[in-house]
Amino acid sequence: DPAGKKLFVEFASLVRAQGAGYTDYLWQWKDDEHRVAPKLSYVKGFAPWGWIIGTGIYIEDVEAEIARITRRVLQASVAISIVIALLLGFVAQQGLALERLRWRAETALRASGEKYRLLVEGTTEGILMVLGGRPVYANKSLLDRLGYSESELGDLPLNRILEPVSDQHARLIGKSGATADVLLASSSVPIGDKIGQVFSLKDVTVQKKTEETLQRLLAKLQTNLPLATRPVKGSA
Repeated sequence: DPAGKKLFVEFASLVRAQGAGYTDYLWQWKDDEHRVAPKLSYVKGFAPWGWIIGTGIYIEDVEAEIARITRRVLQASVAISIVIALLLGFVAQQGLALERLRWRAETALRASGEKYRLLVEGTTEGILMVLGGRPVYANKSLLDRLGYSESELGDLPLNRILEPVSDQHARLIGKSGATADVLLASSSVPIGDKIGQVFSLKDVTVQKKTEETLQRLLAKLQTNLPLATRPVKGSA
């Protein structure tokens, strides 16, 4: 070849030494007599005939095929990367939308909770939440009426502060031992995995005293009514 390698001698020496193998050399590029390119051949001896059989490939063809495969792999990698990026973008967008919804829900929940807290704290009626037979929450109005702090109330059994009289009436027992008649309304609420009770307590002591006073006034009026209707006699 142009580099001075006696390639057919190389083929014969390789087959004699190893029986088969590879060798590289320079060879005319296909039908172009003016171009020489590197080539790699595999040769093997055929003993029955004493022949050497070989086949070769141009290195440039191998490099071109490798480049073509590399381009395809790169193109596939780019396409896969684009798809993954689009999927990640979609997932991120959905996650952002869900995060916005969660934030809005939490904001609305906090606002609703704050409104409810202000409503409960501002009402003149006593609100008591009971779980497992023990108070877990009381609004300021009820705490002031009982004379207990919130921490003290949590350590007391329910019967120490509330004594049922009927389905709708109960007696409220303060820290000092003073009692007050209250109108009782209750409802069940889920608290975690348990069921609690929320009591609404309306003090009817003043109302009861007013009714008693009214009854006394009516009785006195009924007693004095005959005297008011008796005719007045003139003097002779």
